[in-house]
Amino acid sequence: MWIWDRNPRLSEDRAKAQMSGADSTPALPFAGQAQPRRSHSGLSWLLRCLLLSGMLLLLLGIDACCYQAAALPLEVVSQTGTTTLFVGSQRVPLGQLAPLSQLRFPAQDPVLHEYQIDGSDSTNNFTLDLPYIHSLSSSWYYRFQSWMRDLEGYSRWRNLQIWSGQHLIQTIRWPAPATTVRLPASAELRLRLELQRPETPRSLILLTAAGGVLEVTLDRNDRRLSVTWLAPEQDPQRGTGTTQFTNKSVFFPLDAAPFGAEVADTLVRSLLWGTVLLLAVMLARGTVASLCLFACRRRSVASRSQLSADDRQTPHAGRVRRWSWLRPLQHGSGGHILPIRLAGYWQRLTGALHPLALLALGGSLGYTLWIARVEYHGQPHIYDAAAYVFAAKMYAQGRLAVPLPPAADLFPGPFMVQFDGRWFAQYPPGTALTLVPGFWLGLPYAVEPLLGTLALLGIGLVAARLYDRTTATLAVLLGVFSPFYSYLAASYLSHTVTLFYLVWGLWALLCFLQDRKLWGLPLAAFCFGLAYLTREQVALLDIVMLSSAILLAAWRRWRPWPSSWLRMLIASLCIFQVFVILDLLSNLALTGNPLLTPRTLFFAGDRWGFGQGIGFYGAHTLAAGLVNLDEQLTILAIDLFGWPFYLTLALLLIPFVSGRSRASDWLLLAGTLVIALAFVGYFYHGIYLGPRYLYETLPFLLMLSARGLTTLAQSERLVVAAIGQTARQQDPAQRGPQHSPEAASSATAGAAPGAKQSLARTLALARNCPLTALLFMGLLACNLLYYTPRQINLYHNYSGLPAGRQIDLQAIYQPPVHHAIVVTNDLAIYDFVLFPLNEPLLQQGDIIYAQASEPEQFERLRRAFPGRPLYFLEIGPDGRVIYLPLS
Repeated sequence: MWIWDRNPRLSEDRAKAQMSGADSTPALPFAGQAQPRRSHSGLSWLLRCLLLSGMLLLLLGIDACCYQAAALPLEVVSQTGTTTLFVGSQRVPLGQLAPLSQLRFPAQDPVLHEYQIDGSDSTNNFTLDLPYIHSLSSSWYYRFQSWMRDLEGYSRWRNLQIWSGQHLIQTIRWPAPATTVRLPASAELRLRLELQRPETPRSLILLTAAGGVLEVTLDRNDRRLSVTWLAPEQDPQRGTGTTQFTNKSVFFPLDAAPFGAEVADTLVRSLLWGTVLLLAVMLARGTVASLCLFACRRRSVASRSQLSADDRQTPHAGRVRRWSWLRPLQHGSGGHILPIRLAGYWQRLTGALHPLALLALGGSLGYTLWIARVEYHGQPHIYDAAAYVFAAKMYAQGRLAVPLPPAADLFPGPFMVQFDGRWFAQYPPGTALTLVPGFWLGLPYAVEPLLGTLALLGIGLVAARLYDRTTATLAVLLGVFSPFYSYLAASYLSHTVTLFYLVWGLWALLCFLQDRKLWGLPLAAFCFGLAYLTREQVALLDIVMLSSAILLAAWRRWRPWPSSWLRMLIASLCIFQVFVILDLLSNLALTGNPLLTPRTLFFAGDRWGFGQGIGFYGAHTLAAGLVNLDEQLTILAIDLFGWPFYLTLALLLIPFVSGRSRASDWLLLAGTLVIALAFVGYFYHGIYLGPRYLYETLPFLLMLSARGLTTLAQSERLVVAAIGQTARQQDPAQRGPQHSPEAASSATAGAAPGAKQSLARTLALARNCPLTALLFMGLLACNLLYYTPRQINLYHNYSGLPAGRQIDLQAIYQPPVHHAIVVTNDLAIYDFVLFPLNEPLLQQGDIIYAQASEPEQFERLRRAFPGRPLYFLEIGPDGRVIYLPLS
């Protein structure tokens, strides 16, 4: 925004230009500027609508192609008793089997999907509540989303062909679940079919003539193609050596094409819905304005000669101002431009963001604190967060690592490295260091909600510099109402910390670029260095992309750079290098090798790349990476704003669909794509509290979504302006120098005929009912009336355990025993709930939590920690917690 410009003469010129309705100042790189007003005829918006209709037809064709391509071919070939399974290019020999007699399609629950309308899932967090989804499935909202997503088309068998030798015996276009198909007796039998849009696990059951049962299951999420032989123990037809297939599992998938088509189809459908929104808004506004114009002309025939005295005395009565929501909000009160040199931070802040956004930020801070304290009980509930908390406790005591405790095998801390007699977390130190002040103050759970709120504020200030005050305010409001933001900002994970550092580093770079503030470079280097110390890979992607784009823009504008700027750039590079050196020194102190990270020491397969030996699935392929991307985009569309599925991504694509994109739009889109595509090379989707690996794209997503709203509003205004221009061209008495949509709404306001007054009032009425505002309010209603209340219910008394496992967390966080050892034989409860309660030096804690189940292990704990009574933690079916003393 111009409020940040420190060039007095240039700023005064801009202020005068804005007050006069035009801005002729030179464009700043990556800054929002007032676009030149152009004359629009009534045919221009119709032509644009025709172009959008053509684009819509093209996208429908591409969608149909992607839909057909998103199918995984499967073939079963039985020749002379030898049966082979082909899944795409993958070949799985099944060995010698009796002749196949039947093909059975198991029954499947029609509402079972990986990610549900309420944000629950059946893949990683296991928060899915099927009885609730069944009760919801008859509602109009679920049916609408089911139709939008085409849920019936997921994991559906199609195009079954049964061949006997070279003869096609039978074809079934859509084999129904819970049906059985009889197979002909043939020495050469082939079964061909396709699995359309693979998602949830799907099975096929083959029955042999001897009574054997062979079940084939495709599970893309768990990367497994399993073959289970369910035959009787004595089967003379099975032959020798076939018992090895009793339960066999191989890695899946290998073929990238079907899963790439699924990702492409998601993006194409988002573009399609964006086009539909833009076309619908333009047609609706144009139709309403045209009908109103026709009606006011008919009324003007009777009233042309009957002007009232009030109309003659107030020739500008029909002139109205544009509705304030659709225009960039004015600085200060009363709609006047604020003075350029303001004293005080508040004036500058409200110059970039409307006070409503600042009020919403305060409410958001309170809400995320409530989630952290009440719903999460101020504790971590995932392996990564438990490790961060443990490391932060060590750092708060001034320790980089602690000595291994006695009986260390009974304390299997998640992602904790036991090496060279010491104990430390596998992650870089940035997140834990940031949490340390919270532990010093006794409010560790409040650190990330505060950083998240400041990150949203930074996103608003960045948007104000890239665009305008309206876009910045909308970006902040979208972030405030985002469940994806709120529930992850309340956790102990590293993503909010990284987001905070990256956002303010970007803001500092923009200060350097737009205001020539030399301090922007070292501040950006400092923030980026902390981000690198928190999440190296994501930080490097963002840093390289954003720094390159902004420094290139600065170089092109001020080439050659002054020597003082070059010196500051070199100093900034040195500052960033300090953090790289700190990271290497941390590795050296913990692992003894600066290039060997604790993460690699914990699990060498935890790395980026493709091939064997990568990840806990044993391998990683491009197809598996595309599965990850598809899952991340799916839950992002659900959880980002809590809106109907495709509308989430459709909104942020509208600037590109409309042809009104700017350089900054493309920069934000590139940032989103770079991070999203980079994680195709990582073996795990990481979905927890939403697609957390995409959390660092939140600034790009929020600003592009705000741009989508403002672009829709601008399209509405241009339609009304075009119709107003046509009216003036058809009526000579109304012609005059009109240069803006505002002038179109007040056309001919002082020319006296009643038709001109009626036209102005009619267009003003149309302008005061913006479809964009109604759309935005409807989308917010979907979130506030359904999605957010459902999230509050899902995360009530949250423990991180799968849905259905109840536990009274208050009885654990406020135990009735003291100076004791509490043990459990449940590893999930230990990792998710108990381990984070331990102190790094176990003897310093009131209670020591261990995992043990054998008397020998109990005795080892007594010897290691003498004087402490031992209790066994028993969890009842209803979640009741009982502390059983062990004598």
